[in-house]
This record gives sequence, C-alpha cells and structure tokens, in this order.
Amino acid sequence: MRYIKFMMIFVFLAVLSSFVFANTCITLSRDGNEVYKWENRETRPDDCSNGNWFRVEDDDGDKEYGGYTFKINKIPAGKIITSAKLWIWFDEVMDDDSGDDGDIDIYVHSGRNDNDCDNCIDYEELFDDCNLRDGRRTIFSENDLNTNEIVEQYYLGSVDVTSEVRESYNNNRRNFYTYARAHRDRDDFAQAYFGSYKKDKLEICYNECDPSDICCDNNGNYRPYGYACDVLNEKYECKGDVSSEEVWYSRDLQYCSGSSSVCDGPIFSSEDALKDECGIYEECIEGVDHCVEGPSPPLNPSLLIDNQLIWSYEGHYKEYKTINFANILSKAIKECTPDAEGYCDIPVKVSSESRGTLILSNLYVAYDEIQDTPDPLCSSDIDCGVDKWVGETSCSGNDVWQYYRDYNCVNPGKNYAYCEYSDVSMKRYDCTSCSDGKCTDIECHKDSDCGRDKWVGDRYCKNGDVWQDRRQYDCENAGTINAYCDYNDDDERRKDCDYGCDLGICLDESSPYVCSADSDCGSDGLIGSGYCENGDVWQTSRKWTCLNPGSYESYCKFNDGKQLMESCSNECVDGVCVDPNCASDNDCADDEWVGQPYCNGDNVWQEFRDWGCGAEGCDYTEYSKEKEVCASGCSGGVCTGAGGDADLELSVFIQQIPKNAKAGDEVVFVFVIDNKGDVTIENIDWKLDTGLGGTSIRGNIGDLNAGKSMMVTKKIVYAKAGTYYLRVVADPNNVVEEFDEGNNQKELVLEVE
Repeated sequence: MRYIKFMMIFVFLAVLSSFVFANTCITLSRDGNEVYKWENRETRPDDCSNGNWFRVEDDDGDKEYGGYTFKINKIPAGKIITSAKLWIWFDEVMDDDSGDDGDIDIYVHSGRNDNDCDNCIDYEELFDDCNLRDGRRTIFSENDLNTNEIVEQYYLGSVDVTSEVRESYNNNRRNFYTYARAHRDRDDFAQAYFGSYKKDKLEICYNECDPSDICCDNNGNYRPYGYACDVLNEKYECKGDVSSEEVWYSRDLQYCSGSSSVCDGPIFSSEDALKDECGIYEECIEGVDHCVEGPSPPLNPSLLIDNQLIWSYEGHYKEYKTINFANILSKAIKECTPDAEGYCDIPVKVSSESRGTLILSNLYVAYDEIQDTPDPLCSSDIDCGVDKWVGETSCSGNDVWQYYRDYNCVNPGKNYAYCEYSDVSMKRYDCTSCSDGKCTDIECHKDSDCGRDKWVGDRYCKNGDVWQDRRQYDCENAGTINAYCDYNDDDERRKDCDYGCDLGICLDESSPYVCSADSDCGSDGLIGSGYCENGDVWQTSRKWTCLNPGSYESYCKFNDGKQLMESCSNECVDGVCVDPNCASDNDCADDEWVGQPYCNGDNVWQEFRDWGCGAEGCDYTEYSKEKEVCASGCSGGVCTGAGGDADLELSVFIQQIPKNAKAGDEVVFVFVIDNKGDVTIENIDWKLDTGLGGTSIRGNIGDLNAGKSMMVTKKIVYAKAGTYYLRVVADPNNVVEEFDEGNNQKELVLEVE
C-alpha cells in the first residue's frame, strides 16, 4: 500500500506546479468608504477628512507625512490571502535653488496590534504609539533633481503588497497603511499631491483555504466530506500455511471533514486485503509489507530410520508432515544389541539433494513392555479414527479454512500395524466475506441451523399402525454462499400397533374394534427390516383379518409371515447380500445409521454401520458416532430447543365403543396426552368430566419425556338415554408452566339412545 500513498503524493506535487488558483477578489477604494486619508503638516495638522486627495510638502526643513488607511477587516475571517496589489497616482513638485532638491518617499506598512493604530494617524502615533516607521517598506523614492520647478505625474500601478496585507490579516489587524514623506534638502522645497486626478485603490484576492493543505483543492476550496486524506494504523500480517504463505494488510483511512483544510474528518477501518503471495523461496514476516527471501527449501528430501527409508518427497519441500515410524522403530529395537545400560542407538538420517532448512520437531515415542505377540493395532483406517475437521476455523481471503485430519492404518492386520494421520489445511466453505472464521453472509452451515426435526399434523392409521408426518429440516449447499434452509414432510410410522389402530390410536387386546371388512383393520404388507435366513434376505409380511365382521363382537387381528426378498449368490450379512469378491467399497452396501439415536452429553449420537471391501469381501464395522450437534442440549435422542419449553397437548378424545350407545351400555372412551415440549414433564394429572351431574374422574400418568405420548382408556355406564357433554383436561390445576396453555383440553358430545 505504500507505493499507492507515494503515487498520491507524487501526482499531487506534479499538479501543484501547473494549477491556477480560483480567487475571490475585493477592491478597497475611497468610493466605498473603505479608505481613510490623513495628513500631518503645519497648515492642516492631523487632517483625517475622507477627501479625495492629500498633499505632503516641506518648505522649512520639517518632514511632513500623509497617507491612506485601508480597512482590510472587510475581508471575511478564516480566508487565505493569495495576492494584494496597490495603485497610486500623484503629482510631484520640487524647487531647486542650490543644486540639491527635495525628496519624495512612499512606504507601506502592515500596521500594529495596538489600539493606537486607528484610521487616522497623527504625528505622535506615527512614530511613537503606532510606530509605522519600524518595519516599513519603501515602494517609491526620488530626490536630487537638477531642474527648477519640476512638475511630474507618477503612476505606481499594481505594486505587490501581498506580504504586508497577509501579515495584517493573519494577525487580526484592522488596517493596512501606505503613506508618503516630503523632505527638502537645505533651503529647497518638496511637495506631492496624491489622488488629485485618479483615486488610489487596493485590490486583495483570497481563497477559502491553502491549496498546499491536503484537504484544500487546487481552486482553494475545501475538499468534500469523504475525501481520503491520510492512512492510519497500517499493519501487515501473515496468513496461510507454510506451503502457501500470504501477506495481508489492514488499515484505517481518515477523511476530510468538508469544512477544514486539515485532515481532521472521520476515521474508518478497511477490510483485510491480500498484499503479496510468497513464492517457494520466500516467507512472510509479521509487520513486513512484502514477502522476503526465506530459508531455501530442500530438494528431494528423505528420512531414514535405522537405514530404512520411511519418507521422501519429490521436488522442493515446504509443508508440514506427521510421520509415524512405530513399525520400523519396533523392528530396530527388537533386532538391536543393547549396551550395558540396556539402551540401543537407532540412527535417524535426513538427506537432500540441495542445501536447505528442514525442521524436525515433536518427536514422540510411546511403548509397552510385551511378552507375547500383540494383537494388531489396527485392521482398517476406521480403527484409527474417523476423518474429521480439527482445530479452529480461520479466514483466508473471503473463505473459511480449517485443518482436515485424515486417519490411515499402515500395515493393516499385521502385528506391527500402526495408525497415523495427517492434518492438511483445506478450504471448508466458499464465502463472499469472512470474519472470525465464519462466512458472514451464509444462511446455514448444518441442518440444525434451520430447525429441529419434529412431528407435524394429526396422527392417522395406516396398515394397522399409527402414522404421522415427520418434518425434516435440511441445510442445502451447507456452508456456501448459496446455502438455504428447506424442509420435507414425509409420512412415517410413529408406533407399531399389535391389535390395530383407530383414529390414530393403537388398540389394546381388550379393546374390540368394530369392523365390517379386512380393509377396516389395516393394509397388508411388509413390516420391519430385512434379515438373513439360509443365506438369503427375508422380511416379515403382515396380513390383517376382520373377525365377526359387521357385529359388535367384531375385532381386528393380524398374522405375520415371512417373504423371500432376495436370493444371495454369495452370502447374506444383516439382511444384505454381499459379494466376497468386491473390488472397492462401492461394491458393498451403503453406509447407514442403525438402532435408535441417544443422547451423549449435550449432543445426539447413534450407531453407524460403515461398509467396506476387505481381504475377505464385504464387511462392516459399527461404532458410535455423533449425529447432530445440539445448540441447547439433548433429551430422548433429539435436540432440545433453547430455554427448555414445556407443552402438554390433548391430541385425541374419542368414543371408542360402542359406536351407537344405548341406555345401560358401558361406553369406552380413549384420550391421548402428548408432550410437545422440549423437556420431560413430571407427575402429570388429568381430569375427565363425565357429563353426569357434574361428576368427574381424575387420574395421573406419571412422567412423560419430550416427544412422547400416553393413551388413557376409561369405561363409563350411562343408565339413561339423553345427550351428555364430556370434557377431558390435561394438567387441570395448571401446575405445569407451558408455552401454549390453549391445547390442554378437548370436548365430546355423547348421544345415548
């Protein structure tokens, strides 16, 4: 950035040599009452009338004076005087009897700060109080003419008096003075008339500011607000890794205020910007604005342990590398002859084809004393760890970077197998802007940023089980500038019913179900997951039957059988046909989550099945894996919402049987209490108003975890025909603090014939 600043100064100085100032000029003259004339002589002592002309003469050897006082306080304050010019016209008369005639001198003076320097200057003020003699400048002088009775007309045009006028103005003085002196030599005579045929005047030009100031333009006007005038707090820092170092810079810019010629406006910080990219023979040093020549990287380096090559690199090496040489070291220790103290010398050799710098650090050796041949440390990469992002994210340019750890099992399955990993800096997210290791313009980085998956809508019956729509939130194009949140609602089986389903509720064995056809009970079909039997893939099939159709004794029942899904040509493993002659992991089954999610700490975990192609064909390993990072904790295998809200809902209240009640019948009612909140609710009460003369039935379902439900069945005998109004309420005493108190009750109208 320094070269930019230099260019700005260079161009500015070049322009200064060629521009012409745009001035504002005023003229002070006696016509505008801006000039006072004064005389000091015998016939008219201290004459300060504002006439058109004055005279100075000397016929007795006493010097006589007269002059003009120009009122420069007519110029507005805060300006820059660029020029001042004086015009004077006068007639001169001198008498010469002795050969030495008289003298006429004209002076200019910037005045004094004293109050005695007013508009009218008397003789005492001229040389004592105001003292216009010290510091005066002579602009005209003539003497010793050799002719008698000389009469001449003089014109002093455009006399430069800028320095005197500027000094008066800059020191806040009111006036600028020009005056004349007449003096005879010996017995001669000297006289001069000023302004007798033309009126004297003073022209002053000024600007708003000095163009040499940074916030003043070439025309002498203030530069506008927002014009950058200075660079502050410029700093340089290094980014990237050792293989691709970069120099970045940041700075603060100060701007003109628009009302001053100095740089005193607001200060704003600029975003970080790339300054220089370091080559293979360069490095970045904090605080330096460019890449500098660094240590030369070695060419084709290699590392030998006990004279065995364990690592090499083709080309100039400039990066990080983690090397695990446990197997070579173990072998060397096993074969070495220890010294008297039981130690072995294992040579470590580093070589290169060129001079250079190679740093070996963090040498770590862990060992166990073993008697028997140990089991292999690892049989596959997954035994060493799951590849993952590690460390803190950082900004490089506008993107997010992070180290990615790649685990590898070296010599898998051998007794000298060992694990190693390498951390490589990689771009994780593409952004348009980045701050503190995060994209500042990205809507979401993961699915949980969009919302927590949940059940939506009403429960319903399908294939004899309870089903409900499940809303799953997805972060599409996660971590990129094109990221956005979306969701899909898919129907899922919420609960398996052993005795059928009605109105979204599982029936129990004692609850008959009125049906008139098999289709009233559920849809026949496959249930559960595939399993292996006799080397093939099978799955359970369910068939529903309505017994005693069309009668009050009717009820639903199902029978489960099995169905061949796939004949495996090789073998079956956990409900999947596998091929022992696989060529890669892609020939095996897809990786999948198995079992139910659970909470581990504050996050959701689940067992993960990882299929791979090994020496004996397709096989899998199962291990626990973090499935979702929760922002506000975990409960029941799902992320909880921030704040842990509680909410009970009375989702179902039905008359189960009989469908048409008669007087004296025992009527079965079913209602369901759901925990729609994010926390477990303890000791939940309920109350059922029967509609029989204000009588109620009360009960308690105990504790209910987040996302869980409890079904309650009650039997009531209605002896008389009529219309009965029933109501059921969850948490009737309002013990539980809920975020929605309006969904805790339902009502039902019962007609008894």
